[in-house]
Amino acid sequence: MKSFYAEFQRSAWLRAILMFILGVWMAINPRMVFGLSVNIIAAVLLISGIMNLITGAKVRRAGGSNFGTGSGIALIVAALLVEVLSGAVLSMIPFLFGLGLIIYAISEISGARSSQYVNVSGTGTVIYGVLILVAGLVIMFNPFGTVMTMLRILGVILVVMAVMECVNYFRYRQ
Repeated sequence: MKSFYAEFQRSAWLRAILMFILGVWMAINPRMVFGLSVNIIAAVLLISGIMNLITGAKVRRAGGSNFGTGSGIALIVAALLVEVLSGAVLSMIPFLFGLGLIIYAISEISGARSSQYVNVSGTGTVIYGVLILVAGLVIMFNPFGTVMTMLRILGVILVVMAVMECVNYFRYRQ
């Protein structure tokens, strides 16, 4: 266990540098990070599919039977779908998240209204529900902007994590 902790501590600077660079990049240009991520995922799927096709062909020539050809074709199709449908899938996630927030907000507001019958003030809960409702509507009707904002926030969080890695490195080094 001590060797794991020592190794983890030694790599703190590398982690901090990588988190800082990625965090700043995500905060400054989230669209580029998203596009590059989609391209990397599609490339990995495409390369895996081609490798499976090659392996399947070799096994078939040797007289064997395998699933390499079918899985290779499936991975290539998946790579194409990731490239083509990434924007549509990305815009659906915030829409569904916003819809969930709206349903939650409505239940909070109705719960606050029913709690008024037992002499408990529900004003705070109604305000909270309305704020959640507004957030859900914003997320539903501005999905791509929401995702880019979330990527920016993630970038800022990574920068903070990088700073904390450096602080902890100096605090706990022996």
